[in-house]
Amino acid sequence: MLKSNMMKWVYLGVVMFAGAVFGSIFIQVLPSEQQIGLGNELNVYMNWMKQSGDVNSSYLFWDAFFGYFKWVVLLFILGITVIGVPLIIILNFLKGFLLGCSIHVMVQMFGTQGVLLSLVTVVPHNVIAVPAILILSSTAIGFSTFIVKKRLMTHSGNVREAFLSYSAVAMSMLILLAVAAFIKVFISPQVMEWYLVQIPM
Repeated sequence: MLKSNMMKWVYLGVVMFAGAVFGSIFIQVLPSEQQIGLGNELNVYMNWMKQSGDVNSSYLFWDAFFGYFKWVVLLFILGITVIGVPLIIILNFLKGFLLGCSIHVMVQMFGTQGVLLSLVTVVPHNVIAVPAILILSSTAIGFSTFIVKKRLMTHSGNVREAFLSYSAVAMSMLILLAVAAFIKVFISPQVMEWYLVQIPM
């Protein structure tokens, strides 16, 4: 069982990494006008971070948490539907794609400083969010596999017990993602603001 879960984590991790690579490539092949536009938007955000002293952090937290909540609900439902497994894989690819785009824009705009900037802005909350999404995705695929093998083919296995276990994992990952949202809203901006003061862009 542990080996099976590990293989799913590794597979989904590779899918997400591939998405990050494609995201980076996608930014590179964009027309120069669009790349400049993304860079300008990033600059505006940096200036806002340095100057803004009155941010509604509570609103931003719930906005970030609701974003993660939608991921959990979608993955959970796809696991129940059984036929949603390909979409689970696509969502993991998409998550990696978005990360790749974000990091590449920073590196493209600020070079070496962009790498450091991504370490203090993109990485901290994703250290929690990415594993949580991978674990929930692998559990969703495992639940779908259980339904197909045990219920549809052999008509054995305890669906209620499996569903409760699946639900418990989903709730646990939601709690972890709430922590990720907290870091994203309350900690990363503070670190980023300190970094921008120490090393002006």
